[in-house]
Amino acid sequence: MMKVSIALLLGFVIPFEMDNYIMWTLIGLFLLSNGLFVIASFKDPGNIKKSNEISFLKLNKYFDPSYICPKCEVLRTPESRHCFICNKCVDRFDHHCHWLNTCVGAGNHLWFYAYLVSVWSYLVFNIFVCIYAMVHQQKVPEYLVVIQPRI
Repeated sequence: MMKVSIALLLGFVIPFEMDNYIMWTLIGLFLLSNGLFVIASFKDPGNIKKSNEISFLKLNKYFDPSYICPKCEVLRTPESRHCFICNKCVDRFDHHCHWLNTCVGAGNHLWFYAYLVSVWSYLVFNIFVCIYAMVHQQKVPEYLVVIQPRI
């Protein structure tokens, strides 16, 4: 996703001659959304760690089995859930995001929503820049012109 976004930014937006504040706003939103993508991807989603002090058999003996994850052998909270893709229990599990390649939970929920807001604002601003360029008929670089009309 980042490669496609960089290619579109470098190939179709930056070559046009526009006002500096529009260009720097667009580049800033691009960098912000990609930075938040990296943070949300690598932030711990709230994985519940296995305790080395108490065995799984003792957990079954003292606690209700519905609060114990049999796959992870951990005592989980009512909001946590086991992710079968990551094979881990995540506190306040929301979903497994295939874009981020990780779960969204208590640890990265805020970063995930900040990433979504930044991507949408980048896309909306990009649409406005394209409309602005079409309305004001900005000069198109020669290497982007594939078919030249015969006069």
